[in-house]
Amino acid sequence: MKHAIWAFAMVICIAFIVVVFALIGHESNSVPPGVSRLDSKPPLGDDCANPIKWSAALDHVGKTIALRGPIVEISRASRASGDPTFINIGASFPDSSRLTAVIWGRNLEGFADFLEHDPVGQVVCVTGTVKKYRGAAEVELRSRSQLRQTVLDRYPTSYPGEYPGDQHG
Repeated sequence: MKHAIWAFAMVICIAFIVVVFALIGHESNSVPPGVSRLDSKPPLGDDCANPIKWSAALDHVGKTIALRGPIVEISRASRASGDPTFINIGASFPDSSRLTAVIWGRNLEGFADFLEHDPVGQVVCVTGTVKKYRGAAEVELRSRSQLRQTVLDRYPTSYPGEYPGDQHG
Protein backbone atom coordinates (compact mmCIF):
# COMPACT_ATOMS: atom_id res chain seq x y z
CA MET A 1 0.00 0.00 0.00
CA LYS A 2 2.87 2.32 0.84
CA HIS A 3 4.37 1.78 -2.62
CA ALA A 4 1.02 2.44 -4.33
CA ILE A 5 0.66 5.79 -2.57
CA TRP A 6 4.23 6.70 -3.47
CA ALA A 7 3.67 5.73 -7.16
CA PHE A 8 0.40 7.70 -7.27
CA ALA A 9 2.16 10.81 -5.87
CA MET A 10 4.92 10.47 -8.52
CA VAL A 11 2.35 10.23 -11.33
CA ILE A 12 0.58 13.37 -10.04
CA CYS A 13 3.92 15.26 -9.84
CA ILE A 14 4.92 14.24 -13.37
CA ALA A 15 1.49 15.19 -14.72
CA PHE A 16 1.75 18.58 -12.98
CA ILE A 17 5.21 19.21 -14.49
CA VAL A 18 4.00 18.27 -17.98
CA VAL A 19 1.02 20.63 -17.72
CA VAL A 20 3.21 23.50 -16.46
CA PHE A 21 5.73 23.05 -19.30
CA ALA A 22 2.92 22.85 -21.85
CA LEU A 23 1.42 26.12 -20.59
CA ILE A 24 4.77 27.90 -20.46
CA GLY A 25 5.67 26.75 -23.97
CA HIS A 26 2.27 27.78 -25.32
CA GLU A 27 2.41 31.23 -23.73
CA SER A 28 5.90 32.00 -25.04
CA ASN A 29 4.80 31.27 -28.61
CA SER A 30 1.49 33.10 -28.46
CA VAL A 31 1.11 36.66 -29.61
CA PRO A 32 -1.89 38.85 -28.79
CA PRO A 33 -4.12 39.69 -31.75
CA GLY A 34 -2.89 42.68 -33.77
CA VAL A 35 0.67 42.44 -32.39
CA SER A 36 3.53 40.98 -34.42
CA ARG A 37 6.53 39.16 -33.03
CA LEU A 38 9.70 41.20 -33.04
CA ASP A 39 11.70 38.38 -34.59
CA SER A 40 9.27 37.71 -37.44
CA LYS A 41 9.87 38.92 -40.99
CA PRO A 42 7.17 40.13 -43.33
CA PRO A 43 6.19 37.61 -45.98
CA LEU A 44 8.66 37.37 -48.86
CA GLY A 45 7.79 39.97 -51.48
CA ASP A 46 5.53 41.91 -49.14
CA ASP A 47 7.63 45.07 -49.41
CA CYS A 48 11.07 46.32 -50.42
CA ALA A 49 12.51 45.28 -47.05
CA ASN A 50 11.97 41.65 -48.06
CA PRO A 51 11.69 41.55 -51.88
CA ILE A 52 11.56 38.60 -54.24
CA LYS A 53 14.36 38.16 -56.79
CA TRP A 54 13.55 39.55 -60.23
CA SER A 55 14.17 36.11 -61.77
CA ALA A 56 11.18 34.65 -59.87
CA ALA A 57 8.68 37.26 -61.12
CA LEU A 58 6.89 34.87 -63.50
CA ASP A 59 6.12 32.62 -60.52
CA HIS A 60 3.98 35.44 -59.09
CA VAL A 61 1.80 36.52 -62.02
CA GLY A 62 -1.36 38.23 -60.77
CA LYS A 63 0.13 39.09 -57.38
CA THR A 64 1.11 42.53 -56.12
CA ILE A 65 4.64 42.12 -54.78
CA ALA A 66 8.05 43.76 -54.39
CA LEU A 67 10.82 42.57 -56.72
CA ARG A 68 14.52 43.40 -56.61
CA GLY A 69 17.22 43.34 -59.27
CA PRO A 70 19.75 45.32 -61.31
CA ILE A 71 18.64 47.63 -64.11
CA VAL A 72 20.35 46.36 -67.26
CA GLU A 73 18.78 48.61 -69.87
CA ILE A 74 16.28 51.42 -70.31
CA SER A 75 14.54 52.23 -73.58
CA ARG A 76 11.79 54.62 -74.60
CA ALA A 77 9.41 53.90 -77.45
CA SER A 78 8.28 57.48 -78.01
CA ARG A 79 6.61 56.58 -81.34
CA ALA A 80 4.62 53.72 -79.82
CA SER A 81 1.10 54.18 -78.56
CA GLY A 82 1.18 55.51 -74.99
CA ASP A 83 4.85 56.60 -75.20
CA PRO A 84 6.17 53.77 -72.94
CA THR A 85 9.55 53.66 -71.21
CA PHE A 86 10.84 50.16 -70.48
CA ILE A 87 13.18 49.46 -67.57
CA ASN A 88 14.55 45.95 -68.01
CA ILE A 89 15.69 44.36 -64.77
CA GLY A 90 17.98 41.35 -64.55
CA ALA A 91 18.23 40.65 -68.29
CA SER A 92 18.00 42.60 -71.53
CA PHE A 93 15.26 42.51 -74.14
CA PRO A 94 14.43 40.05 -75.78
CA ASP A 95 15.41 37.60 -72.99
CA SER A 96 12.07 36.34 -71.65
CA SER A 97 13.50 35.83 -68.16
CA ARG A 98 13.74 39.63 -67.73
CA LEU A 99 11.46 41.70 -65.53
CA THR A 100 10.23 44.80 -67.34
CA ALA A 101 8.97 47.82 -65.44
CA VAL A 102 6.81 49.90 -67.80
CA ILE A 103 6.24 53.62 -67.32
CA TRP A 104 3.62 55.06 -69.66
CA GLY A 105 4.16 58.56 -71.04
CA ARG A 106 1.38 60.06 -68.92
CA ASN A 107 3.32 59.02 -65.77
CA LEU A 108 6.88 59.64 -67.00
CA GLU A 109 7.27 63.09 -65.44
CA GLY A 110 7.07 61.56 -61.95
CA PHE A 111 10.17 59.45 -62.71
CA ALA A 112 12.31 62.18 -64.29
CA ASP A 113 14.49 62.62 -61.18
CA PHE A 114 15.39 58.94 -61.23
CA LEU A 115 15.86 58.47 -64.98
CA GLU A 116 18.06 61.56 -65.53
CA HIS A 117 20.88 60.10 -63.37
CA ASP A 118 21.72 57.09 -65.61
CA PRO A 119 20.29 54.38 -63.37
CA VAL A 120 21.57 51.48 -65.51
CA GLY A 121 23.50 49.24 -63.13
CA GLN A 122 21.60 50.33 -60.05
CA VAL A 123 19.85 47.68 -57.99
CA VAL A 124 16.22 48.66 -57.53
CA CYS A 125 13.05 47.38 -55.94
CA VAL A 126 9.82 47.70 -57.91
CA THR A 127 6.40 47.14 -56.40
CA GLY A 128 3.32 46.32 -58.41
CA THR A 129 1.11 43.65 -59.90
CA VAL A 130 3.06 41.17 -62.01
CA LYS A 131 1.65 40.49 -65.48
CA LYS A 132 2.92 38.23 -68.22
CA TYR A 133 3.38 40.05 -71.53
CA ARG A 134 4.79 38.21 -74.54
CA GLY A 135 6.45 35.63 -72.30
CA ALA A 136 8.17 38.04 -69.89
CA ALA A 137 7.19 39.42 -66.48
CA GLU A 138 6.02 43.00 -66.43
CA VAL A 139 5.06 45.53 -63.75
CA GLU A 140 3.42 48.85 -64.58
CA LEU A 141 4.83 51.78 -62.63
CA ARG A 142 2.33 54.60 -62.12
CA SER A 143 4.02 56.49 -59.28
CA ARG A 144 7.58 57.06 -58.13
CA SER A 145 6.81 55.30 -54.83
CA GLN A 146 6.75 52.00 -56.76
CA LEU A 147 10.44 52.32 -57.71
CA ARG A 148 13.10 52.45 -55.03
CA GLN A 149 16.85 52.30 -55.14
CA THR A 150 18.07 49.62 -52.74
CA VAL A 151 20.85 49.71 -50.15
CA LEU A 152 23.16 48.01 -52.64
CA ASP A 153 23.58 51.07 -54.91
CA ARG A 154 25.24 49.53 -57.93
CA TYR A 155 25.21 46.10 -59.49
CA PRO A 156 28.66 44.52 -58.98
CA THR A 157 29.41 44.29 -62.73
CA SER A 158 33.01 43.27 -62.12
CA TYR A 159 31.83 40.20 -60.19
CA PRO A 160 29.13 38.49 -62.27
CA GLY A 161 27.05 36.06 -60.28
CA GLU A 162 27.69 37.70 -56.92
CA TYR A 163 24.33 39.44 -56.75
CA PRO A 164 21.76 36.95 -55.41
CA GLY A 165 19.30 37.65 -58.24
CA ASP A 166 21.92 37.32 -60.98
CA GLN A 167 21.41 34.24 -63.08
CA HIS A 168 22.94 35.69 -66.22
CA GLY A 169 26.46 36.41 -64.95
